[in-house]
Amino acid sequence: MPCKPNKELSEALGRVTFNFENLTFCISKFVLHLNKDPYNKKLHPFMRDPKSKDDYTRLALAVKTKYSFGELCEIFISSLKEKTQNNDLIKNLEECVKDAKKAQKKRNYFIHNLYTENPNKIYRFKVKNNEIRFVEISCEQIECLAEELYSIAERLEQILNRKVLEQIDVEQIDTSLTRIEEKLDIMLKHFGLPIPFV
Repeated sequence: MPCKPNKELSEALGRVTFNFENLTFCISKFVLHLNKDPYNKKLHPFMRDPKSKDDYTRLALAVKTKYSFGELCEIFISSLKEKTQNNDLIKNLEECVKDAKKAQKKRNYFIHNLYTENPNKIYRFKVKNNEIRFVEISCEQIECLAEELYSIAERLEQILNRKVLEQIDVEQIDTSLTRIEEKLDIMLKHFGLPIPFV
């Protein structure tokens, strides 16, 4: 039979749940930022209180609930590659996302299960092919996962700090200006007008 609520186990699983949701929100707000208008200075994700009701937080929460974690990670990396040519930045963030996906698998392993005690040990059990399988686990294992999820979110915040995001915005503005200049050149050539020197 499943065990009665165990305070230590419940707290450990609660921390895993909380930190995973925090990591998901962290990735969501970066997805939102990377897909915003680079000229809009109001949407920096930093110094925002997740409890606040501002438009940015609401949009980030909407992004978080619309996509699965795997989809969110793919959108994040593809958006990043589209917005910047900084290969070191892309590589560092790809490593973070790889770690995040591994941590999500561990999270699923612990969260989507039932637990039992006998007498001072905790076992996770699952019914598979009409068999009940028991695996001994410790709260320390779950606590380690909670810390891992927290540290991944912290790494993301440190790598994609405000300065880096602003550099990406500048890169986007430069790119958009270059495209405008290219289109202008094509139009001037089409009408046989001289191209002005800047």
